[in-house]
Amino acid sequence: MKLDLVANLLVSPELAGVLENPALIGAEIGAASINGEAVPEPTTILGALAAGGLITAARRRQAAKG
Repeated sequence: MKLDLVANLLVSPELAGVLENPALIGAEIGAASINGEAVPEPTTILGALAAGGLITAARRRQAAKG
């Protein structure tokens, strides 16, 4: 799963106050871009493998009884 986020950076009222320039409130001062990708944790992968093994073993037992 991928995540791409693009946003404009605006001057906050607090920053405009510190700069003593209220005309800056809401002014665009740049852009931000964040790109990310989800990577499963190793424990998640191990859990999936263990669950698959248990399911396979249960099916084999069922087939042997059957």
